[in-house]
Amino acid sequence: MRAGLAALLLLCAAPAVAETALAVALEGGYRFDALDWNIAGWNTDSGNPDQQRSGEYVNVLSELSWSDVQIAQVGLSFEARDGRLYLRGQAFYGEVLDGDNRDSDYDYDNRQGEFSRSDNGVFGDTLDAGISLGYRYDVAWGDASPIHIMPVVGAAIHQQNFGMNDGYQTLYVPYAERLGHPQAGVPDTSVVGPDLLAGLNSSYDTEWTTGWVGLDIWRTLTPRLSLRLNAQFHTGDYAAVANWNLRQDLAHPVSFAHWADGQGLVLGVGGEYALSPALLLKFGVNYGKWDTDPGIDRVYFSDGSRVETPLNQVNWESLAFNLGLALRL
Repeated sequence: MRAGLAALLLLCAAPAVAETALAVALEGGYRFDALDWNIAGWNTDSGNPDQQRSGEYVNVLSELSWSDVQIAQVGLSFEARDGRLYLRGQAFYGEVLDGDNRDSDYDYDNRQGEFSRSDNGVFGDTLDAGISLGYRYDVAWGDASPIHIMPVVGAAIHQQNFGMNDGYQTLYVPYAERLGHPQAGVPDTSVVGPDLLAGLNSSYDTEWTTGWVGLDIWRTLTPRLSLRLNAQFHTGDYAAVANWNLRQDLAHPVSFAHWADGQGLVLGVGGEYALSPALLLKFGVNYGKWDTDPGIDRVYFSDGSRVETPLNQVNWESLAFNLGLALRL
């Protein structure tokens, strides 16, 4: 998933002033992510794909969610300008510091008859990068400095490598107990706790690969301070692979994979403050909201067989706060 990532760069947090031909920046920040997905399928405990129709088809069979995922990130960005033409990019690496994961399975449509639920810890890392090209237009603003408006096109890649550990089985209803019940059967309280998930070390690794169009607006308010706004609309491909390490009926290291078309909206606000003619303080806040169309969930079994079910949707939301120093070259 990570191959070739370093060559890609995404939109810089804020533009340099007009006289700058090249600027590079080192940035750090803190980010909050939420991710969820769900699939449809047959509610059977069988690992044999020939027996998948022995149960009942459920429109939401399994749902995974990651919430309050806290990420410390660091990155490099650059901006090169030739007249009104701007080339920008950045690459960020993030380390997951904390977060919550929930894994729920259902016997009936619309998330009814929940028969399994686990609440788990989260670890992992993130990678984000891309490159963009824009052409600047200047709009006069009375006697004040002009407003700069720049249409932008770009390409981006975003990866989340989320691991799950410290598993805790919150709810479990045995398959035999569920049969014939209009709702889920009697939970087996003897397995509630960490024992059933001892050794949990599963992973779910995502990749959003997109092209995008956007608009940057910025203005120099004082000789030292400039502020900016930007918006980007992304469209492209979503892919993910998972390793469910405690499932002996599934293959390893790839237990299942996801594919779908995806799209996202990214909004940003920020600016620069000149500490000296060559050194700038950069600051910014970026919000992103992403989702996918219905896609494919392909499950790989340990006996070499596989089966496909619908991937209903993937949702990703992110809020990042960044601060950095830029050097004009």
